[in-house]
Amino acid sequence: MKDIFKIIVIVLMSSILFSQSDVNIENEKNNSEYQCYSEFINSRYTTEPIVYQNKGFLKTEKTYRKYSIIIQSETENIGSDYSEQDIKCIFKDIQNETIENYLVKNNEVKSIIVDNISTDIYPAVISKNTYKEIFDNGWYEEFYSVFPSSYGYLTLSRVGLNNDNTQALFSFSVYHMPRAAQGGFILLEKNDDKWNIVNIRLIWKS
Repeated sequence: MKDIFKIIVIVLMSSILFSQSDVNIENEKNNSEYQCYSEFINSRYTTEPIVYQNKGFLKTEKTYRKYSIIIQSETENIGSDYSEQDIKCIFKDIQNETIENYLVKNNEVKSIIVDNISTDIYPAVISKNTYKEIFDNGWYEEFYSVFPSSYGYLTLSRVGLNNDNTQALFSFSVYHMPRAAQGGFILLEKNDDKWNIVNIRLIWKS
C-alpha cells in the first residue's frame, strides 16, 4: 500500500513539474513577442525632437512633434495571403517551424498590451473601429487633430517563433499620411538574449 502511495505522489509531482515547465515556456515565448515588437519600434522611431513642414490638408507651419506611436489594439496579419512557400521565397534563411508557428498563431486575433512594449516613445493603443471612425470623420487631418503628437498608426501581427525561441517573424503596416504608408514582414534572430532585426521586406507601399 505504501509503495502505491509513493508511486501516486511521484506521478503527481512529475505532472506538476511538467505543467510548470510548459507555463514557463509559454511565458518566455509571450515575452519574446513583445521584445520583438519593442525592437522594431525602437529601431524605427527616434526619441529626438523632429521638426517637419505640414503641407496640404494640414496647417502650413512647422510643428515640433513629440514621441508617440498609435498601435492598433488587436493584432492584424497583413500577410494573410502569403503561403509558407511565399514566405520561404522572401526569406531564404527562415526556418520552416518559424513560418508554421507564424501561420498558426495568426489564425486568431489577440489583444496587444501596450505596457508590455518597452520603448521611450510613449505608445498608445486604439481599436480598429475607433481608427475607422476617426478616418470617416476627416481622414488624416482628423487623425492628427486627435493625435497631434503621433508618428502615425501601426498594426502588428502575432509573432511566429521557432522551437528554440531564437528566430521570429511577424508582419506590420504603418500609416503616416497619404502616400506615406507601407507594410511588410520582419525577420528577427535572438543572440545573447537580445532580439535583433535581420531583414525587413516590404510587400506594399503607397
